Amino acid sequence: MLISKIYERLSDQFESRVLVSREPAVVEDVYFISRENMQKLNSRCMYVLQASQLDLYCAALIDCHVVLVEDVNASSEKLKQLMKTVCSLIIVKNTCIFSVFNAVKTIYQSQYVFYKQSHQLYEGLVTKSSLLDVMEIGEKLLNNPIIVIDESFKVIQYTKRLHLTDEIWARNVAKGFCSYEFITEVNKLKALANSPDSHIPFSIECHANKIKKWVSKLYINKELKGYVIVPECYTPVTSEQLKLLGELAQIISFHLNHHAESSMAISYGMLEEKLFVDLVANTIHSKDELESRLQASKLTLLTYKRLIAIKAKDSTKRAKCSEDIQNQIRLLLPNSKQFIYKKDLYVLLSDKEKSPAKWEKLCSNVSSLLERHHLHGMVSDIFTDLYDLSIQYKQLEKGFELVSLLDKQSSLFFYNDLKFYHLLDDFVDKDKLLSYCHPAILKLKEYDDKNKTDYYNTLFMYLLHNQNIHDTADMLYIHRNTLKYRLNKILELSQLNLKEGEVIFQIAYSYMILNYIRKKEMQRGDGSRASFES
Repeated sequence: MLISKIYERLSDQFESRVLVSREPAVVEDVYFISRENMQKLNSRCMYVLQASQLDLYCAALIDCHVVLVEDVNASSEKLKQLMKTVCSLIIVKNTCIFSVFNAVKTIYQSQYVFYKQSHQLYEGLVTKSSLLDVMEIGEKLLNNPIIVIDESFKVIQYTKRLHLTDEIWARNVAKGFCSYEFITEVNKLKALANSPDSHIPFSIECHANKIKKWVSKLYINKELKGYVIVPECYTPVTSEQLKLLGELAQIISFHLNHHAESSMAISYGMLEEKLFVDLVANTIHSKDELESRLQASKLTLLTYKRLIAIKAKDSTKRAKCSEDIQNQIRLLLPNSKQFIYKKDLYVLLSDKEKSPAKWEKLCSNVSSLLERHHLHGMVSDIFTDLYDLSIQYKQLEKGFELVSLLDKQSSLFFYNDLKFYHLLDDFVDKDKLLSYCHPAILKLKEYDDKNKTDYYNTLFMYLLHNQNIHDTADMLYIHRNTLKYRLNKILELSQLNLKEGEVIFQIAYSYMILNYIRKKEMQRGDGSRASFES
């Protein structure tokens, strides 16, 4: 610690004067002088003694720092001798030597802590890779949340370990930017208008919020580029911590100057992710608010969009959507945006409509990636209005529920394939679902149960393979003549006209209703009804 700093602080408490100060002189510790240490005085230490002790110790006081308490008047000869041999000499008028020693020790210790903490900050700048890493060190040292905004009041980064109890700033952070009304009110504050044009922290208090904010400006090449904000959410900021805040602001300025592109990418990336999360959580309440958020994030999306939800195949575990997986998805889907919601990964595609062949290949590649990582995904329908993102999210969540219910096995599902089942699941009176089935299908199932035949499943497979005799026979592992016999019997029993599109549609949804009923019965362990197979 510099002698000038010790004297400056000491003179606030005691009547003092400096007789010698050979700067730059640094003190590493403070001691009383004694017979035990007088033979090995350290040139980087400060020694406290009384004037009445000079006769005993004066000859030993060479190349060290001295605080002399004038309990008696020291002779001018002794003082002149000391001034020639010591590195620094501070005289304190008659007072308790223990009070002086404790004061010097406290000054030294507080300054030592400051230098140690400053070292942590600068070490973080050298060893840590991100702005957030450095800010998190500052958060621990200041014991309050830290927010960094740019000159336009857009949130660049903020710490998350300590909860932000300042409601106004919590809202600003949640949005990622400050509203025009907020900025207007802040610019009216005298504290901001009269603030120093430097990193020196200043406080801001307003009638709308009782929590005091400490602010330090960020300068890059002498231009104001933003602010570091520390709300006193937990503990009051001490004078020593204010010095640290000034140091932190300089370190952040340095980081922003040398990582401007990545820092702004973080800023806009955060705004994008917050926007998507808020849309999914349905906390954006108007299209005007959405438009404002889009402008702040500088997000541009093409008209046609799809949302993909990615989860762990094991429903008891959360998806391990590592950075590696996210990077691989970015390579497969270069125009996509990603965000995490409730620990699951969501990918927003914004691209021109692809040809069926290109889309199929893209889906195949995504499916393979998910399979390798024991994940599965659900793809939404195409939508055009980003404001509908919460609707797409809810549909995908329902899609995963239905996949589990229907016991479907794949790595990539499409909500469109499950839409009819979603309709059934929303049906209020599920006991009436059976009445919507085509009676001929129910008749086939009843016939099978009585006669141990397989006409119900045969018809299903025949329609599934577009009424292709060869493919259906191969799938059922029977001869084509056997299949033809079964089909003739089916037509005889059901009187169905399989050439009419409307009839095919009614049969198809009947099978889906019966499959849904069967799965629901299995889910609740109800064996009272006959089992329907698809």
